[in-house]
Amino acid sequence: MKLRENIGNLLSFNNLLSTSTNRDVSVRFAQHSLGKDGMVAVLFEMHIDPSIRSTPFALLNGISYFPAEEEILFSMHSVFRIQGIKQMHNHIWNIQLTLTGDDDPQLRQLTDFMRREIRGPNATHRLASYMLKVQEWDKAKEIFEVLHRDVSPERKDELAYIEYSLGTIYDEKGDLERALTHYQKSLDIEMTYLPSDHPQLGPTYSRLAYLYEKQGKFDLAIEQYRHSLTIELNSPLPDKLRIASRYVNMGDLLRQLGRLDEARKSVNAALKIQLEILPPIHPNLAVTYGHLFDICFSMKDYPSALEQAKEELRISQRSYPANDMGIAIAHNHVSISLGMLDQYKEALKEAEKAVEIGRYTYPLGHPKMRAIDNSLAKLRRINTQLFGDH
Repeated sequence: MKLRENIGNLLSFNNLLSTSTNRDVSVRFAQHSLGKDGMVAVLFEMHIDPSIRSTPFALLNGISYFPAEEEILFSMHSVFRIQGIKQMHNHIWNIQLTLTGDDDPQLRQLTDFMRREIRGPNATHRLASYMLKVQEWDKAKEIFEVLHRDVSPERKDELAYIEYSLGTIYDEKGDLERALTHYQKSLDIEMTYLPSDHPQLGPTYSRLAYLYEKQGKFDLAIEQYRHSLTIELNSPLPDKLRIASRYVNMGDLLRQLGRLDEARKSVNAALKIQLEILPPIHPNLAVTYGHLFDICFSMKDYPSALEQAKEELRISQRSYPANDMGIAIAHNHVSISLGMLDQYKEALKEAEKAVEIGRYTYPLGHPKMRAIDNSLAKLRRINTQLFGDH
């Protein structure tokens, strides 16, 4: 259960929440889920400080359709803190929650962050922006299309933002052609009122590059990535992490084009930036080492590939949850590097670890496990032939 990894953090219910002061009533509801495939029986035990009034709740005694249930109704988006989780003797999970108030530091920090992230000149814009943040693509599309219809052509900055947002929505929905059209329109509008090196253009060029890459138009993608990188390197306030991300993206694309020396130089530039500003076990570092592994392996520089894979694994084990697929991938990278260096017994051990961890995420036969499963099967055959191991 993901909730077990989030004890001490916040939990919100996105609908009206019907509860009961009668524990037996709630237990009976939970028991209905026992034994049903894909369902887990949960009993939420809520501790409420009656002095908290920022999240209203109402006693329904005397007006509920089911008076015996002793019902209490919480408003939408009530926020609780997860205090503890344990399994009861009847196989129902008991999750203990405490209602938060507006003065809760973590909730206030989250609210302040959302206020900064969800901006716009009016409530409709802010609603559309919020729908993007919560990935409600169809609702966001509907609102942005209304905004597009009503916006004045003179409001070029607003129109460019709407076009960019529509590009994001179509990109997420897998309609690459429409996404590309909207991103290009956004860029064309921005170029009418911004200088060609304005920092605001960087993300648009980057999105265009990403889409061209997905379409296999690699030369166009490289051109857009370079536009984006040049703008961001020359920005008065350069975003170093964003620049590192551009270097990684460009390096991966250069690898696919077979320009391996350029690719390694680009990703090493990203790694240098990240090592300066990120904590030493940040997951982004694991990702970058993984890209360097791919490049070194493609160059047939297997000792360097092994070195990068070991760094990827070391950081992944410290930055990802236990049994995360990222750890399985890193074990597999170590394994195939060892295999290419004829260290077959060590390679087999790493491959076994990769499969064992990967199957926590994907079942036997899943397409995303195929490469790892095939690698393990190959190494078992080699070890049997060379050493008689089974």
